[in-house]
Amino acid sequence: MCEPKLLIADEPTTALDVTIQKQILDLLETLRKRRQMSMLFITHDLALVNEIADQVIVMRHGEIREYGLAKEVLERPQDPYTKALLLCRPTLSHRPYRLPVINDFLKQQQDGQLVEDVQLSEIKITERKRGLVGGEEIILDVQNLKKSFFSRKGFFGKEEYQAVKGASFQLAKGKTLGLVGESGSGKTTIGLLLMRLQQATGGQALFQGKDILAMSEKEFRQYQRKIQIIFQNPYASLNPRFTVGQILMEPMQIHGIGSNDAERKRLALELLDKVSLPVQAFDRYPHEFSGGQRQRIAIARCLTLKPEILICDESVSALDVSVQAQVLNLLQDLQDEFGLSYIFISHDLSVVKYISDQIMVMNHGDIVEIANSDELYQSPQHEYTKRLLSAIPQAVVE
Repeated sequence: MCEPKLLIADEPTTALDVTIQKQILDLLETLRKRRQMSMLFITHDLALVNEIADQVIVMRHGEIREYGLAKEVLERPQDPYTKALLLCRPTLSHRPYRLPVINDFLKQQQDGQLVEDVQLSEIKITERKRGLVGGEEIILDVQNLKKSFFSRKGFFGKEEYQAVKGASFQLAKGKTLGLVGESGSGKTTIGLLLMRLQQATGGQALFQGKDILAMSEKEFRQYQRKIQIIFQNPYASLNPRFTVGQILMEPMQIHGIGSNDAERKRLALELLDKVSLPVQAFDRYPHEFSGGQRQRIAIARCLTLKPEILICDESVSALDVSVQAQVLNLLQDLQDEFGLSYIFISHDLSVVKYISDQIMVMNHGDIVEIANSDELYQSPQHEYTKRLLSAIPQAVVE
């Protein structure tokens, strides 16, 4: 052991589920006290700072914007940028129609410099109603979905691991179903099964009255464009050798959308505008964009096929809170405009509550609870759900 006097923890809990995140924080705090060492904890999540830090430094563009005791900074932030970081993140207490973003708090001079605080009362914080009331049109009906993986055991035997154990649920048209649970609970596997990127062991998934899991490859192709997926890592999900224009036009060419390349380019440019990217992005490569911009490109790529269902697999977990708010607002705008249905997979329960109408909680391949978003958070029934909720870190701001 190195027995350090200073431990630098650089985003040690990013993309971890809330219970594992809490365990890591507890471990770091235990080691700090036991070894009498100092710790520099680097994170984009101020809720975690509230859990572990004694002092906090808030930085923007290489400059220190605020510095002080963590409790004082989080309860009475003086700098508008600090307030923005605190309020961009979804909370369990309310659900604004749109999440505040950095520019809601920071006005700009003509030279582009951010200069002054905007009162929260000036920002539109109308509550967005979520939940199912009954009678909604069902677009996807999944029954007894199963997936097992097998590993060798000895010379001739094999051992079965059940990743999904008979999952049954429905997705309403124009609504969002959130999937939450710890790592390894089966959330992502369900998304991959519905995309047929993995083969189901059993069950059925009825889309427009037909079982997409039982279709031949030829039959599924005409349905494939109707169900699309946004992956977690925006740095790995885009072809680095393609320009953004090629990335957007390729699926249109494969599925016969647009009569020629000129029309496909026009459609691609319209989609760039929809996801708030400039037309100049068309000729640029993925490495020239930030993580949030790449995720916008991935969303635009899905929209080229005019899908009815989007599976969002941890699609905002790798983004900092300000960019995350922008992408969540974009997803809601697109849902309102196109009537999209979302399956939103995430380990972040605050984000899931904000965007979901109904939430499904998974544990070791089992569905342990399904309820409307507000109902599940106000009165969880299963002990596992209660444990997940109790592990959510909370930041504070006046």
